[in-house]
Amino acid sequence: MRCGTTGLRPTFGRVARTGVMALCWSLDKIGPICRSVLDTALVLNAINGKDSGDPSSVQQPFCFDASQSAKGLRLGFDPTIMEGSTKKFDMAALNAAESAGATLVETTLPNIDNTPLLVPLFVEAAAAFEELTRSNQDDLLVWQDNDAWPNSFRQSWFIPAIEHVQASRLRRKIMEQMHGWMNDKFDAFLSPSFSDLLLTTNATGQPTLVMRTGMQEGKPVGTTLIGRLFDEGTICRLGMAIESKLGISDIRPSLT
Repeated sequence: MRCGTTGLRPTFGRVARTGVMALCWSLDKIGPICRSVLDTALVLNAINGKDSGDPSSVQQPFCFDASQSAKGLRLGFDPTIMEGSTKKFDMAALNAAESAGATLVETTLPNIDNTPLLVPLFVEAAAAFEELTRSNQDDLLVWQDNDAWPNSFRQSWFIPAIEHVQASRLRRKIMEQMHGWMNDKFDAFLSPSFSDLLLTTNATGQPTLVMRTGMQEGKPVGTTLIGRLFDEGTICRLGMAIESKLGISDIRPSLT
């Protein structure tokens, strides 16, 4: 979003996290950050797979063919979330997908209260960095505002276990709700990159592709494509088509 690169966050479990610093064990996903959509697909293909060091990892095929177009794919969108300063870029991405042969499907977001999904995130993060908090080494971190990670770690010690369990139960229901919604009428969904779906899909595991769709006042602007579970190939196909139609992948941000 800030440096104009492309990020592919795969489905939870697709890439083993062996040796990677944890933040939230049931949320962490490892994916590539590259210059182009095709580059992210190539890297994902290389790192895809399970490892005995990560019990949550699974072996799933990555089905992707760079020669396939977006023709015939159904791209969902909700016009009510296309607001703000990035609206024209998100709409441009939609139009580019349609121009590339995709069918646009207007829909509405599922009725989800995703606020409780922050509870497992904060609790797991506090557990992962327990030693940092207990030893007071969190005082060494530069950012110490109320919303900074050190204070999130400290405050999370006061979250009741019952609240964590109930939030985790709700998370499971939201996972099933999202899975059903994503498999209903479209193959992928286009969203502004900072919509409520950012938090929701972080907890439910759907893969997302964040790609540059424009430049605003010399700075990159990105749009997000959300895919079905273990269907990164589809959002890569759509992403490549949008990238090609918009023709902005070679534009570099100003150094001044």
